[in-house]
Amino acid sequence: MLVKFSLLLLGCIFICTSSGENVDDLIVELVEPKGKIRGHVLASATGRKYYAFQEIPYGEPPVGENRFRPPKSHNGWDGILDCTNNRKICYQFEFPMTPIGIDHQKSMENTKDTEVEESEDCLYLNVYTPAKPGSTDTLSVYLFIHGGAFATGDGTFASLGPKYLIDGDIVIVTMNYRLGPFGFLSTGTDEISGNMGLKDQHLALEWTYKNIHLFGGNPQDIVLGGESAGAYAAGYHLLSPKSKGLVSGFIQQSGSNIGVAAFLSHPRQYAFELGRALGSMDSESTDQLVIALKNASAEQIVKASVSVHHPEPLGFIASIIWEPVIEDEYAYQAMVTSPMHQEMMLGNFNQVPCLLGFNSEESLGFMSPDESVLKRVAAFYDKNPSMLIESVLNVENKTLAGEKLRRVYTASTFEEDLGAFIKFTSDVSFIRATIRQAELTSKHVPVYLYQLSAANNINHKYPGVSHFLDMRYLWDMPPFAPDTSPIDEVVREIVLRLWWNFIKYKNPTPERDPVLQNIEWPTVGIENIRYLNLNKSMSIETNPRNYNNLRDVLLEYMRPPFYVF
Repeated sequence: MLVKFSLLLLGCIFICTSSGENVDDLIVELVEPKGKIRGHVLASATGRKYYAFQEIPYGEPPVGENRFRPPKSHNGWDGILDCTNNRKICYQFEFPMTPIGIDHQKSMENTKDTEVEESEDCLYLNVYTPAKPGSTDTLSVYLFIHGGAFATGDGTFASLGPKYLIDGDIVIVTMNYRLGPFGFLSTGTDEISGNMGLKDQHLALEWTYKNIHLFGGNPQDIVLGGESAGAYAAGYHLLSPKSKGLVSGFIQQSGSNIGVAAFLSHPRQYAFELGRALGSMDSESTDQLVIALKNASAEQIVKASVSVHHPEPLGFIASIIWEPVIEDEYAYQAMVTSPMHQEMMLGNFNQVPCLLGFNSEESLGFMSPDESVLKRVAAFYDKNPSMLIESVLNVENKTLAGEKLRRVYTASTFEEDLGAFIKFTSDVSFIRATIRQAELTSKHVPVYLYQLSAANNINHKYPGVSHFLDMRYLWDMPPFAPDTSPIDEVVREIVLRLWWNFIKYKNPTPERDPVLQNIEWPTVGIENIRYLNLNKSMSIETNPRNYNNLRDVLLEYMRPPFYVF
C-alpha cells in the first residue's frame, strides 16, 4: 500500500507540474469548522485531473467524556492542515460468523490498508472534485456511506477510490463513522441512547451542506447513498426529519432500513454483556455500566466485544449485535424514534427521488464452497420452519408462517432444493425489504428499482451476482473475496452512466442513450412493481423475486408495531 501511495504522489507531482499549478492553488478555507486545508491533484480513470482533499476533520474526537455521546462539530485549527493522505480509520470489529459457513472477516482482510491506524479519533471525511476550488461551479454532490455490518469498513481513498465516479463531473464525499459498540451500543436510556454512528453521518451531511460550495459543489443538490449497512443507514436518514432540506435524492444498494439486519430490538442486554466482559460489572446499574465503559481503554472494548453474542440463533442473518436502535423521542439528537416500516407505510419520510436495488443472489458471497455444509444448514431450517421468520419480526404463529414462506420458494425442501435456499437467504438478508421500501415510497416519490444480474464466476452451479460485487463497478477498490473475477467494462460503463444521471438529474435515463441501449427506466408502479434488470442486455420487468406471493404471506401473519419486513 505504501508503494500505491508513492505512485499516487508521483502522479500528483507530474500533474501539478505539467498544469502549472502549485500547492498554494489548492488551499481551501472552510466555513465551519474554521480552518485551512491543503489538497492535491490526482488523475481519473480517463486521465482527467481532479482535486482530492483527504482526512478533513468534521467532528471533535469522540474520546473521554465524548465517548458514546453524539458527535460535536470540530472546533477548527490554526495554520494549514495537510489533507493529502488518509491515516486514521475507526476501530474495526469482528465481522460475525454466518450460519452458511464463511467467516466474512477473513474475506475482507485483503481490503485492509496497512498504512492507516485504527483509532477513536476517526471522524474524518474526504472530498473529491473535478472543479478547481474557488471556481463558481455548482456540481451535483454524491455523499456516500460505506458498508460493513456497522462493524468494519471506512471511507478512505484506498477503500473507496473515486477515479471512475469522478469522470461523471460530480463532487464526491466519503466518510468514516463510529462502528461496533463505539457507534451503536445503547443502554436504552439517555446516558447512552445509541445510534452514534448515524449521528456521525448526519454531522458529515451537515458539514457537506455548509462547505461543499467551496469545492464546486451545489449544497442544494446532495444525493446521499450507501451500500449494505451504508444503505441501511441511508434509509434511516431518509426517514429522519433532521435530514429534511439537506438531501435531494437517495441511492441504496443492497439494503433497506426496514430489513431484519438493520435494527436491534433489545440493545440493553448486550450493553451489559459488554460491561461484564470488561470484568468490571457486578450489577444492573446503568450508572455503573456507563462508568465502566468510559473508563475502559478502546483496546479493552474492542477485545471484550468479541464475547458479546446473541443467546440463540437468529435464522440466516448472522448475529450482528451493534446496530441502530429505537431511541426515546426526547433523547438528545435522537435519530430513530418510531417503527421504520410503519413510518414508510404512513408516508412519513423525506420525499425526494430514490434509486434502490440489489444483486441477483446476494448470499452467494457468504456461502461455504462445501455443499455438504450448505445442505446441513438448509436441513436445519426445514426442521425448524419458525426460524425462517426472523426474530425481530412481530409475527403471529411463526411455525405456520415459516412453512408457508418456504412454499413460496420450493415445492420440496430447502435441503433438496439448494437453489431455492440460496434465493431465500438472499431475499431475507437484503432483497425483500428493498422491494418493500420501493413499493411503499413509490406512492409518494419517483422510485427507480433495479436488479443487477451481470454474471460472475463465484459459483457456476448456483449462478448470480453476490453481495458487494456492484461496488467494484463504481469504485476503485480491491477485489472482495471470494469474488475475484474481472469486472466487465461494458457493464461498468452502463452502471456508471445510470448512477451519474440519477445523481445529476434524479432520473437514471433522462434521455435516449445508445450506451444505455436507449432504454427508458420507468419508476416503480403502485399496482405493478417495475424494475430494471441490469445486465449487458437490459430489460424492464415486473414482480421481482416473486415478491407478490412473498408479501402476501408476511402481511397475513405480521402484527404491529411494524419495525421491519
